[in-house]
Amino acid sequence: MYNDPLCITCPRICYMSRTSGVTATSYMKGIFMKMKALPVVVAGLSVLGGCAGPMTDTTPKNPTMVIQGKYSMGGAFLPDASGTEVIYIRPDRRRVDDNMEFDSFMLGWADYSGSDIYRIDQNKLWMLDNNNESYRECPLAGCFGDLEFDLSSLGPGGNSGAGAGGEYQGYSDRGCQVSLKSNDFTVEETGQRRVIGGYDTIEYQVSWQIDMADQRNRVDTNLFKFVFWTITPEAAQSPLWQGHQQSMDNYYQALNANHPLARMVGPEAYEAFSGFIEDLDKIHDGAISDAAEQLSAIEGYPLASKVEWFQKTDACRGRAGGRAAGAGGGQGPGSLADVAANALGGFIADQRSGSASNWKEKALVRYEYEATQVSEQMVHDSTFMVPEDYSLQQRR
Repeated sequence: MYNDPLCITCPRICYMSRTSGVTATSYMKGIFMKMKALPVVVAGLSVLGGCAGPMTDTTPKNPTMVIQGKYSMGGAFLPDASGTEVIYIRPDRRRVDDNMEFDSFMLGWADYSGSDIYRIDQNKLWMLDNNNESYRECPLAGCFGDLEFDLSSLGPGGNSGAGAGGEYQGYSDRGCQVSLKSNDFTVEETGQRRVIGGYDTIEYQVSWQIDMADQRNRVDTNLFKFVFWTITPEAAQSPLWQGHQQSMDNYYQALNANHPLARMVGPEAYEAFSGFIEDLDKIHDGAISDAAEQLSAIEGYPLASKVEWFQKTDACRGRAGGRAAGAGGGQGPGSLADVAANALGGFIADQRSGSASNWKEKALVRYEYEATQVSEQMVHDSTFMVPEDYSLQQRR
């Protein structure tokens, strides 16, 4: 009984035959001998259906670079969260599987499992929601303006009004006229080395401080601190990393967005402070190119990185306060609204004064990433396709 061929090919039938005290083959013969009507036929076929295995992926397999990693983020502009990602890379396509969990229990509803498939060859981006088995089709640059929520709105600053924290507000939006006072960019190779994802890496530390002054010479200071652990120049010459470089070149060329910082920190982290970078470019033509020239001193692709953005704001201080004081609907200086406005203004001034000395300890953006494994694998072409059972939610 136990050597019956059906026991090998379909253990479910084997189990059912044992309970009847006959061989699996005799058991199935008995079922078909008793078939007298269509419902019985369907019942018999349902038993055989229990032998059906998962569908086989028949798409071709091709060499693919696979980078597995982990990350964490936080700060005033980002919620505290951590996650893992797997990146599949070919010269003309790229897929990022992302699983993110928020630290706050209140944000548990926003935990995310998604995949972004970048088809550079088709100028398309498919954004997959793996929880709901749905997707959106976007231009390669993305559909980010249509997201149901913005990560920055989940940060400590929330959506408490323009300029109150939670997202960057440009100088033109604030009605604040400033000019570039200083632009100091330094790159240091520390000489430290460590193995990351199976590769030797070299540490670079980057500091970028930008001072911008208003017409009364009150200064805003923005400080960016970066730590990069990049693969050695020797490793970068391998066919595997050459293919990766070609993929990144094709991607940024298709977007016409070849900022070196985006290449170093990745599109996800760069998005968090791209508003400030664009603002700086408008204020002083050449500030970005100066930084780009110095970044060229960093060789190799970063397998680990840390990004922090700190800010101390003094420029155009008092403009918002002046508007608030005059918003009392014509009430006199001694009115309750005026007293409240003055008290609020004094409280804000005290808070700013108290935080002036430790502004380098409170990052607006903090993002850390580290690769855990780098390999070349034979991966099915279906990895770069939308699953057939996913429903289309939006097409742009």
